[in-house]
Amino acid sequence: MRVNSFEFGDLSSVPAFYHQFLREFMSKIYFVFGIHKLWRKEISEFVERQGAESIHDPCAGSGYVNQLIFESLDKNLGAKFYLSDLMTDESPEFAKQINSLGYQDLKFAEESIDLLKIEASKQMPKMFVNSFHHFNNEQVKEILKNTLGQGKEILVLEYCRKTPDSLVSMLFGGVLSLLFFPFVVEKKFIIPSFIFTYLIPIIPFMLVWDGIVSCLRTHTISSLKQILVELNLTNVLIEKKTRRSLLYPSGVDSYFFKIENRK
Repeated sequence: MRVNSFEFGDLSSVPAFYHQFLREFMSKIYFVFGIHKLWRKEISEFVERQGAESIHDPCAGSGYVNQLIFESLDKNLGAKFYLSDLMTDESPEFAKQINSLGYQDLKFAEESIDLLKIEASKQMPKMFVNSFHHFNNEQVKEILKNTLGQGKEILVLEYCRKTPDSLVSMLFGGVLSLLFFPFVVEKKFIIPSFIFTYLIPIIPFMLVWDGIVSCLRTHTISSLKQILVELNLTNVLIEKKTRRSLLYPSGVDSYFFKIENRK
């Protein structure tokens, strides 16, 4: 059963200092615990199947995790990533920072793009990095129809899982926010972020809430298969894999929507 609740990170009404803290905090989590490396095999296979096509992450956030992924892949794969996000206009510095790296095959759109409004002729293979759970069933149905229906495959990567060990791991987010604070806070937000992290610990609470709700919002493979049936996409298989490490024992999931007999 999927829980339809809110995450603070999804709300535009939440102050900008939390959105900044959340994105930078998550970036540091991936870097310190090497979470992105757990998906390397699945991402490499996905890239190989797409050939020369660029892969679109439409919910790239800060783009830093995509940078980590891009830099960790074998350069002979020829991976090409195109990033965008619905909230880029509110935090344009993230796209500018990625584009300033100078990578020809890693570009971030510098304007907000709504995934659900992309025209059929502009659909690309898609990769969702810890973002697919933000979409409800109807939105997922629209995404699968618009992407798979155009012959483009999808790779869903989730570091949050609907399992007891993953739920427990989210509780550590509050503690880690206290430790990581000096490395993730932006100077212009340092005063409100400090107040609401240490003096009135609202940010740690919000991070724990968002982590737990993220786990409970993840889609099950049975529900995803049911959506494929409803769309009559009988030629699409879902390959699910779970990988763990000593640093992240609760593990991560990947869902590869693979089109059979694709030309």
